Amino acid sequence: MFRNYLKTSLRNLGKHKVYSFINILGLAVGLCCCILIYLYVADEMSFDNFHGQEDSVFRVMTSFREDDGSFRERGPAMPVPVGPLMMEYFPEISDAVRFVAEEGTVRSESMLANEWVTFTDPPVFQVFSFPLIMGDAASVLAEDPAWESSG
Repeated sequence: MFRNYLKTSLRNLGKHKVYSFINILGLAVGLCCCILIYLYVADEMSFDNFHGQEDSVFRVMTSFREDDGSFRERGPAMPVPVGPLMMEYFPEISDAVRFVAEEGTVRSESMLANEWVTFTDPPVFQVFSFPLIMGDAASVLAEDPAWESSG
């Protein structure tokens, strides 16, 4: 019985080639769009999902608009005092972590290199659970007297 249905379907596809092509193309485009939307949503929902407290971590974004109200750009850039001010005005916020990336010269014994360095606040390892290669998360950002004397 399935063989008869398959034969009939193939004969109809052969008889109505343009109509069949339009239907198959529409089906392929629809499936492709659904798969791409699913992949986008899955990627957005899995972003930084490995952190222990991912349900209580939020990213503050800025939206810039033109004078006429039209949207210009959106990004994570914030003035530096925003983190402490948000903690002061919103008691629900327990910690605020700011990241600032700058290009600088890094020195390691006899080697000098220009690298991008990210500066952050001390509670970064209380808020995020980034795996460390070396050291203890509680003391990794503590002040080091050896660093101050070598600077």
